[in-house]
Amino acid sequence: MRRISVWALLLVGTFAGALRAQEVADSGPMMVSAPLRADHWAVVAARRAQALGLADDYLPPQRAVPLAVVRRALNEAAKRAWSERPELAELLAEWEHRFEREFPRSSSSPASVSSMGIQHGAFGLVSGWRSGIARAGRGLHPPFEVEVLPERGEIGVQGRLVASVYPRLHLLLAPEISSAGGLRGEWDVTLGGSAVALSAGRQPVLYGGERGVVLASPEPWHRVQLETIEPLALPGPFRLLGLAAFHTSLGKIGSERHPGDPFFWTASASIRPHRRFTLAANRAAMFGGDSVETPFTLRNFARLVGGLHTGDFENQVVSFEARYRVPTDPWLPLSVYLEWGFDDSAGAIRDVPGYIAGIFAPAIPGAPRVSAGVERAVFASSCCGNPPWYRNFAFPGGWAHRDLPLGHPLGGEGSESLAWTRVDLARLPLSLQGRGWVRERGPENLYTPAREGRSWGVAGQFRWWGWSRADAHLSVSREAGSGWSETQLRAGVTRFF
Repeated sequence: MRRISVWALLLVGTFAGALRAQEVADSGPMMVSAPLRADHWAVVAARRAQALGLADDYLPPQRAVPLAVVRRALNEAAKRAWSERPELAELLAEWEHRFEREFPRSSSSPASVSSMGIQHGAFGLVSGWRSGIARAGRGLHPPFEVEVLPERGEIGVQGRLVASVYPRLHLLLAPEISSAGGLRGEWDVTLGGSAVALSAGRQPVLYGGERGVVLASPEPWHRVQLETIEPLALPGPFRLLGLAAFHTSLGKIGSERHPGDPFFWTASASIRPHRRFTLAANRAAMFGGDSVETPFTLRNFARLVGGLHTGDFENQVVSFEARYRVPTDPWLPLSVYLEWGFDDSAGAIRDVPGYIAGIFAPAIPGAPRVSAGVERAVFASSCCGNPPWYRNFAFPGGWAHRDLPLGHPLGGEGSESLAWTRVDLARLPLSLQGRGWVRERGPENLYTPAREGRSWGVAGQFRWWGWSRADAHLSVSREAGSGWSETQLRAGVTRFF
């Protein structure tokens, strides 16, 4: 009898829950809404509120989160803070005020996000400059084909419009026109109920924490997806698993680096058996296309979903996550997390794993407006018949989309030590973020030989939100190694309406 993978059981169990789920008790119905990007300040704030223990039901199945889900998490956290964490109440109230200022039509009541007409919009001017940026390389064996992009500056305009064209049907348009890249951007059409939503469009999919083993690239692609918009209470004996969330998508990443135009499938299942403890399983696969000999059939796709290997048909990356909120809230709130993954072959989870482990403090004692974290990522070299991380003979473009890795930004074999902090100032309407890292890239990394060896990097972001209906932002990053450096700068102003 063929082995049924643990992943397949999670997939079937969670999907069954989605079909039969009841709404979480006493939480009220969740209305469908358009997604916010994973790096949007409100999504970051909602993750921080959950880590503070003020939004226990916040369990999005991926890092791009529907606006209504974020709004309710921030509202719940602001109400609870006054009695449970008074030292954080002022900060949580500011987040609520800032959200209502940016999304005035989407924050007055739960029903407002499903009313007809325009929900919110934005228009912005952006400019940027980059120098020495390397594209993720191609090929299976080192040295890889790594291209260093020429220095380039750009200026452009971008917009965002979300409208409800029918009850429970939302349309998102987010175009960007720049002097360097022409017309690009994102769009999405979302249809949903009280528990699940179905959507189609051009959007990124991201799993994991700050960065992920399986999916971490912010580059969008065309996909259809099904996801829970409300944490689910699973039926029958699965109820012992606590709250659950599920996401899956199918599409084509469609960049020139992938000949044959393969399909791309992703799935993630999360459970929260206790309000302090969350488990997740993440998976993604390239498969099919004109460049592989094994044809696409429903049987081959079913084998892929079930965790079985079919010749040159697919390349898969899988990870398992655990996150625990340490019961030290009164003096130092802390969350610890681990994501452990493997690329393609069954023995890789033991022989050539990749992992990300970290500690996150959503508030610092004496400085509740400051959050900070440290993280360590390590990806092993090939061994024991297992291929290099993020590479496969059937898909020479590698585990990458356009210029960036689809997985962790380290790019495969090597290690990274990272520290970061975020600050919301008390006297000024200014948010600051800073990161610093040290990387050691090995000979099988996606950036070898151009970026092999040790490098150091820093990045910062400044966002001013003191105007009545506008934000200004500036971000800069720099990484340097032996004989090379890369720098990126981006600034802009956004007006909300």
